[in-house]
Amino acid sequence: VPQLVRAMKDDEDGGEAFANRLLTLVMVALGLIVAVAVLVAPVLIQLMSNTIADDVAANSVAVTFARYCLPTIFFMGVHVVMGQILNARGKFGAMMWTP
Repeated sequence: VPQLVRAMKDDEDGGEAFANRLLTLVMVALGLIVAVAVLVAPVLIQLMSNTIADDVAANSVAVTFARYCLPTIFFMGVHVVMGQILNARGKFGAMMWTP
């Protein structure tokens, strides 16, 4: 937030370019992290629980569930960054109503 506020005060465009670059960087980084996490979901399940990994049916369900839930990392991360951009602009209402 401090960097966003500084950019809003110092930059000619009111920090718009800085906020756009920040959001783009976060989206690309989180997209790559999520893509890798979804691809290595079987390994993650094995690292977290050998008991589940040894049971074929439970492992299949756990990997499917992980692949279904891991993309939320992307959406939560983008949500947080957009919320911080709104906070830096003095707009608190939208984040007040989010979980």
